[in-house]
Amino acid sequence: MEDSNDNKVESYLYVIIGLISAGCIFLSVYLHTVWEGKTDDDSFFRHLFLLFIAELGVAGVVALVIIVTIEKFTRAKHQRAAKHQIDLIKTDLFHAIYGRHIPPTVFHEVERCLLSKNIFRKGYEIDYHLNILSPSVRAFKENEYEEKRSKYFSCAITARYDLQNISDNPAQAMIEMFLEKPVDKSMHECVIIHSVKLGEKFLTPDELDEIRIDDATHVGITTSIPIKPLESVHCVIQASSVKLQTDMEVWASRIPSDGIIFRVSAPESLEIDAKANHSCVISHEPYPNGTFHVWELKHGIFPHQSIVFWWSPKVQKIPQVTTEDSVNPSVVP
Repeated sequence: MEDSNDNKVESYLYVIIGLISAGCIFLSVYLHTVWEGKTDDDSFFRHLFLLFIAELGVAGVVALVIIVTIEKFTRAKHQRAAKHQIDLIKTDLFHAIYGRHIPPTVFHEVERCLLSKNIFRKGYEIDYHLNILSPSVRAFKENEYEEKRSKYFSCAITARYDLQNISDNPAQAMIEMFLEKPVDKSMHECVIIHSVKLGEKFLTPDELDEIRIDDATHVGITTSIPIKPLESVHCVIQASSVKLQTDMEVWASRIPSDGIIFRVSAPESLEIDAKANHSCVISHEPYPNGTFHVWELKHGIFPHQSIVFWWSPKVQKIPQVTTEDSVNPSVVP
C-alpha cells in the first residue's frame, strides 16, 4: 500500500513538472508574439525574460525525460535484483525447513509443474467400459463385421472432475482430452468425443466442433474456461473408442489432482490389471463376478504422472496329468 502511494506521488510530481515546463514554453512563445517589433528601453529586459522563460521550460522537459529514463532503468535493475533474491529465498526456505539443498533444476521443475499452477483438479473419476464390438459403431462392409469383432472391443469412456481456482485472481482452466486412434485406419471414425458438460451447460454440436482436435494419431478436444478465485467448475466428458482385444491404455494428467478413481467394466473372459506411474501403489478392488474392477489412488498426482491399465484374453489352464492319473485313469472307455 505504501509503495502504491509513493508511485502516485511520483506520478503527480511528473505531471506538475511537465505542466510547468509546457506552460513556460507556451508563455515564452505567446509573449514573443505580443512583444515582437517593440524597441523601447525595456526591450532588453523583455528579451532576457523571454529567454529565461523559454530556457526554464526546455530545462524542465529535459529534466523530466532524464528523470523518467533513469527511474526506468533503476526500477528494472531493482526488479532483477529482487527476483534474484526471491529465488535465493525460495531455495533457502526449502533448506531451512527440510535441511536439504534442492538443486535448482529440480526446484524449477516443481515450481513449474506444481507451485505456479492456479488450477487444481478434485474428485477425478474415469469410467471405462469394454464390450463386444457393436455393429452400430460404424457402417461395415459385407463380412467385415465378423473380422473386426474378432479383433476389437468397443469402449465407452466417461471422465468427471472438478476444476478449482486455488489462486486469489481469476484464472483460465484448460479442458482437454485426447484419445489415441487405432493403427487400422478403417476404424478411425469409431473414435469420437460425444459430449462435454461444463458446470450446468452442455456444449452444442457447433461448439464441440470448434474445440475438436483430429490429427493423424489422436482425436480430442481442447478449450479453456474462466474460473473466479477459490471457485470450481464441474466437468463431464463422454467419448467412445475401439481397442484391440489385447491392448493397454495410459491416462495421464496435466493438472495437479488430489487422486483418481478408475472404474473398468469388461467381459469376464479378460484378464485386467493396472498400475500407477507414481511413488505410491494404487489400490485394487475386484468384484466377485470378475467383470468390474475399481482402482483408486488416494494420493496427490503431479502433472504428467499417469495410470496404466492393460487387458488380454484369459489363458485357460490345462490340468497337469500326474503319473498316477496316467496309470489309473478316472474315466475308462
